[in-house]
This record gives sequence, structure tokens and C-alpha cells, in this order.
Amino acid sequence: MDGPWYECSGPNADYVRRDQYRIYREYTNSSIGFKPYMIMKILIDKIPDTMTDFGSYRGYASFGLEPKLITEIKSLILLKKKFLAAKMIIRWYDEIRFRPGGSGYRGAKAEFMANAEEEDQKKEGSKTDSHFTLS
Repeated sequence: MDGPWYECSGPNADYVRRDQYRIYREYTNSSIGFKPYMIMKILIDKIPDTMTDFGSYRGYASFGLEPKLITEIKSLILLKKKFLAAKMIIRWYDEIRFRPGGSGYRGAKAEFMANAEEEDQKKEGSKTDSHFTLS
């Protein structure tokens, strides 16, 4: 092959994943639990070691990945972020709802008290039924 090395050889999957990680690491958000390793996991799933069709180094540097693959990666990252954010909101909601004084707490307490009262009545009813007197 004639020409410079950067036109004759191309990057491997590991090189491309590291390069794409550099681009997408700004999407991390530790406050909702979206950690950097999650981005790398998505990149490993979308750019496996068996993938080799990245062109030459010069072509990759000029054009990057295929737009379809970029869209898939971005979609997976945003989907994961939304899932983690929703999970955190649900956790916060339950925490607020079931803390003392919250609506969930009051409902659970009322149900518990009703069940306890019902059990007490059953116990008292069984004591009077089984109680007999000897004459």
C-alpha cells in the first residue's frame, strides 16, 4: 500500500471506544447514579471487539462513526439517564410519602391499627366462647 500510515491502516474497536468515551463522558451525572462505567458498557455493547469497519485513521478522524451508530449510542445513553432519574424520583416520592406525617404513613398506620383492633376483638371473642363455668 502506498501512502501515509494514517491512510493505510485504521483504528481498532478499543481505540474507537476510548475516543467515543472521551466525547460522551460529559453525559455522566453522578447525582442520579449515571456513572462513567455505564457509558463504557453501552459503548462496549454497541462497538464490540469484532467490529473493524471504521476505515482509515484519517477517515475516522474526518468523518467519525456512522450517523446511525451515533444515534443508537446517544439514544441508549439518554434512555439510561431517564430511567435512573425516574427511579430516583420514585424513591424520593416513597420516602416523602411514608415518612411520619406523610399520606402513605397515615394510611399504613390506619390500616395497621384497624387490623390490630380486629385481632384484639377476635381474641376477646374467642376467650368468651371458650370460657365455661363449672357448677
